Amino acid sequence: MKVLRMVHSKYNVGPYEARKNIGNWEDYHMKKIVNNPPPNKDGIDDFSPYYVFGFDSALAFYLWFEGTFLYFRELGFVVKCFEVDENYICFGKNQLCFDPKYAKLLWTY
Repeated sequence: MKVLRMVHSKYNVGPYEARKNIGNWEDYHMKKIVNNPPPNKDGIDDFSPYYVFGFDSALAFYLWFEGTFLYFRELGFVVKCFEVDENYICFGKNQLCFDPKYAKLLWTY
């Protein structure tokens, strides 16, 4: 299954983890995605702590980062597409998480 994930090009972590390392996260754009549901409120109750988060479609990715994509690009984030075996994915309503050890990078944008 193809999975989309936004990661920082330098730190290789998603926006939530990257806020420890870069930028002023108290602005409008970060507040928009922080208001998205956390995994336990999105139907993902049990996952390993080393799993990372992503999306199963361009639409789901767009809806999560709606209006903020260019802002995150300016901060150094890129979109990566992985092929992941569904046995290593936990699905939520809006997002998913997966074991990165079983993910093959297909492309980066």
